Amino acid sequence: MRAILINKSNVKKISKFFNGDREKMNITEKFIEYFGDNIVFVKYYEDSDIDLKVKTYKNDYKYIKIIISSNNVFNIMLLDLKSRRIGRSNLYSIIRSSADLSRETRSEISRFLDVIIGRKNLIWLLYDSNTGYTFPVNNYIIKDIIMDQIYSLNRSSTLQPEHNIEVPVSYITSYWKNYLKRNNKRSIDVWHQMIF
Repeated sequence: MRAILINKSNVKKISKFFNGDREKMNITEKFIEYFGDNIVFVKYYEDSDIDLKVKTYKNDYKYIKIIISSNNVFNIMLLDLKSRRIGRSNLYSIIRSSADLSRETRSEISRFLDVIIGRKNLIWLLYDSNTGYTFPVNNYIIKDIIMDQIYSLNRSSTLQPEHNIEVPVSYITSYWKNYLKRNNKRSIDVWHQMIF
């Protein structure tokens, strides 16, 4: 894991840090452009569970994971549901035993996702490679989206013991619009709320 420090002064040289990864470069440039006056530095990580680490002037650190869509789908994460032991059973068997997810099952899935995600205050930037739009979401939203995917996959009997959670861009776009409307917010408000 190699960390590269990107200060505001070397934003113009940013392309040399990203080895041709144009999307991640664009997201980082946009991030620094939005919040340049409020951040001390941004670190870009290669081969890590996070892509960016941001230090704000409040001496607060934010960890950011970037997911770029491919073929109109966000590949969120691989879930090995059978590996999560619950008593004498496993999470996959418990999910499959009922068409609906009970409150207890949802709690078990949530705890499992907490372990996989690892970082409590992780910010996820979902970048639509077709439109260039970035959806900033937190762990709570990601877990909500994954829970909905597991529910749908289970209802259609297509959930596998080891399942790659792939979410269509159209689903995220719809979710995002509803989220902003429900909370009476603009996209930039959500960015600021997550960073500061």
